[in-house]
Amino acid sequence: MAGLSNDHIRAFSPATFAFHGYPAAAESDAAVARFVDTMQELNRPHWYHQTELYSREEADLITRVNSAVLAETQRAFGRAIRPWMGPLVATKPFRAIQAVAAAAGRERLRIFEIGPGSGYLGALLIAQGHEYYSTDIAQGFYLWQSRLMQALAGEDFVEGVRYERWPYEAAGRAVHMPWWQYATLYRDAPPSVDIVICDHALGEMNPYALRYVAQMSKNMLSESPLGLVMFTSIGEPRFNSEEAVRLNFNRVGLDCVVNRNVAVFAMTGRPLHRGIAALADSIPRYNPSGTPERLRGRDFVPINRDEAPVSFEFYGFLGYDVPESAEDTGTPKVSGRGRTEDGELPGSAKMQRLAVEDVLRSPSTATRLRGVIGKTRQHGLGWLARRVVVSALAHLPDETATR
Repeated sequence: MAGLSNDHIRAFSPATFAFHGYPAAAESDAAVARFVDTMQELNRPHWYHQTELYSREEADLITRVNSAVLAETQRAFGRAIRPWMGPLVATKPFRAIQAVAAAAGRERLRIFEIGPGSGYLGALLIAQGHEYYSTDIAQGFYLWQSRLMQALAGEDFVEGVRYERWPYEAAGRAVHMPWWQYATLYRDAPPSVDIVICDHALGEMNPYALRYVAQMSKNMLSESPLGLVMFTSIGEPRFNSEEAVRLNFNRVGLDCVVNRNVAVFAMTGRPLHRGIAALADSIPRYNPSGTPERLRGRDFVPINRDEAPVSFEFYGFLGYDVPESAEDTGTPKVSGRGRTEDGELPGSAKMQRLAVEDVLRSPSTATRLRGVIGKTRQHGLGWLARRVVVSALAHLPDETATR
């Protein structure tokens, strides 16, 4: 950091984390356990575990990733931790990337991810065989990502902290780049990649960082016949709106070519594969075998309290809906619509029925409401109607939701 300007450091500081008081650093090895599976705890757990369907290939990939996490956390922290939400949530951008690879006729792409969080999109991509690069400004997340990438890639993993600057002497299929090297890539030739993905972060970063990400993405993508920027959400629009994100990419010659289900920006004037444009209608499930077998998250992600990521106990005590095991002592068996077999809501669901005045006082609810209003203004009432239907389906019985 001594070789960087104040503006480098300001641009690549975890601005939204600081605003919310979210701890972005780990003060010890043991504290890295906080970052194993976090930030997705309240992202519709019933949907991902009991309603959403997964192919056998997706289930096998997630099982492989979870097995690596169980072994690494047992070794590093003395307690096996199973990620309950991260790998399931990561299936959406993973499916989109797999659809791009299929449209381009490529089995392996080179992907650079900015802000991977707990790292499960990267984990799925590494397990699938892609070349994967990533960077993160949050020290705690970065330390966990390094352990996760090492566990999955083994000798093919390169940790950039060990090197003075890019390019690294060692070559690897999974490459981790510290933020201070990413922040100065303009001094050297950056890695050439096919896709840059920055999910749930573009709205949350410093505006100078957004401007940098746009320009550096253009530089990284210029030699690829694909050359795409992708994300499913800009995250909280704390510092940058969706319009600001679009304008920053437009400024450097990246145009938005898909803006529903997933956002895709491509190099101006570059022909687009038909399969990529089709992502606006649906993101296909990753199912190369074509088998009709469909699994739910609960079928291959067992919920055992002894393996729980550290924050779920806290959220459960607060009364939020968290994944539950029917085998837990004293826990009612929950059906696909979130009710017990006798038709009663489980305790956590009852507590979610907050009074109106409590909801209005909740900063997180207010923030989400502002986001919904902003997206409705951008995409129209059709977008809002689809979200309402999807939310309603998550609470229907399994057979009704499937129909």
